[in-house]
Amino acid sequence: LALDRPGLLADVGLAFAECRIRVHNAKIATVGADVEDVFFITGTDNHPVTQDGQLDCLRERIVHRLSERA
Repeated sequence: LALDRPGLLADVGLAFAECRIRVHNAKIATVGADVEDVFFITGTDNHPVTQDGQLDCLRERIVHRLSERA
């Protein structure tokens, strides 16, 4: 759960791209100032993301991008 702001989904999308993760589907919900998004992702091989390094990359990039404009 995060606060909505302009460019939020673009920043999350960039984090996926930086970590070589594909988004196949997403459920986006905004209620007032809150946003809750669910992403269905795989690696570039279309298999579930299970490598710790790739998951760590995603965690790090999302936190960095969300903190950058906070």
